[in-house]
Amino acid sequence: MCMSLKISAPGKILTPYIYAIENDRENVVIIFPFIDSGIHTHIAIYEISHDGILINHKDLGNPGTGLISVYDIVQINENEYRFISNNHLTKSYSYINVIDSNFNLKSSYGVLWGLSDLNSLKLLSDSTLLITGRKALPSLQDYQIALIRTDLRNVLLDSLELGQVGIMEYPGHHSSLGNTGSSTIYFGATSGANITNLFFSNHANSILVNKFDSSLNLLWSKYYGKDAYYYLMDVEEASDGGSYCFASKFDTNSTIPERDVVLLKFDQNGIISSQIDLADEITSFKVYPNPAHRDINIEFQTPFTGRIELFSSNSCLVKSWEVTARSKLLKLSIPVLTRGVYLIVARSNTYESSSKVLMIQ
Repeated sequence: MCMSLKISAPGKILTPYIYAIENDRENVVIIFPFIDSGIHTHIAIYEISHDGILINHKDLGNPGTGLISVYDIVQINENEYRFISNNHLTKSYSYINVIDSNFNLKSSYGVLWGLSDLNSLKLLSDSTLLITGRKALPSLQDYQIALIRTDLRNVLLDSLELGQVGIMEYPGHHSSLGNTGSSTIYFGATSGANITNLFFSNHANSILVNKFDSSLNLLWSKYYGKDAYYYLMDVEEASDGGSYCFASKFDTNSTIPERDVVLLKFDQNGIISSQIDLADEITSFKVYPNPAHRDINIEFQTPFTGRIELFSSNSCLVKSWEVTARSKLLKLSIPVLTRGVYLIVARSNTYESSSKVLMIQ
């Protein structure tokens, strides 16, 4: 069954920080920050049934100071949820907020061990909390990734610091922790992150994936990439014991600030079993020479596959070309045509763009 429901928030929703889980009543709980008309940041939370009925919602206000972001939410039991928030301006300190099943804020406490920014939160089967995040090393002007385990009273039980000294490591942007209640834990990060612009860099880097058992013993640590600039968005455990990584990929030789989407599937031993690159759809293309005699060049912003069509001024299809190999530059031979303005249309499965060309044959 497919269900769609539009949620109206009293302000601008900060979309990068929307998190949703299914609770023990099989309803969906969605939490996100929004900015009201007075430019104040609030946190809103909604509970929605699977058939799209709004069960409950609440404005939690601002449990902190300044602009805030939400990083993750878990259900502890039928009476309690916990979510992580952060001061979005400085990202210097993260908080775990305790709310009841009616979304009343009960308490807040700081995340231990100096973990801040892009935190992930999971409830393990032994009723302990697994928390990941960024850990600053001020003396080295460096960032590492770290993982801690606490009990529900916020007593530190285990702590691990990972990564390479001198290389900026950043946790997965939306989620860095993959665990579905099994004995396997995956923790992912961007290795060699560009701290001034996390999404783009002229230097190739890697995705770092670590696998742990339930006692937080490190089973393996793997690096993937080095052929482009990657930025990890999410890590999820797969049903076969392996894992998925979702990341963006930027061609370091490109002058166009556009990213592709990459999906990596690897088995439980860390070997990649499949990789899918989903190139950004074209936003425009240019045709030259223009005016043209017979041959024209079509240059796309990103590699294109699909269909090219040439139309006359009265919308009659003159010629078409199927493009099966991804290419940024196409050289096309145009048949003898009457002088005039023609329309070139580029179509893919989900996108269409067009440009005019003057033929002066």
